[in-house]
Amino acid sequence: MKNRDPVNAIPTIAGELHGFSRHAWVFSAYMLASAVTVPIYGKLSGIWTKTLLSLFMRKP
Repeated sequence: MKNRDPVNAIPTIAGELHGFSRHAWVFSAYMLASAVTVPIYGKLSGIWTKTLLSLFMRKP
């Protein structure tokens, strides 16, 4: 997992939030969003892969 992605954006986001003391919230929100979406994407890719394979492997 790429934990370093939000590091470059933290100063900009913290500036928009009016305080650098909130940078921990930005990083925590990023990690939480990653932790939630990765399993969902994994499940969806498994479903779509099986569906697409069954469509293409079906004999006429």
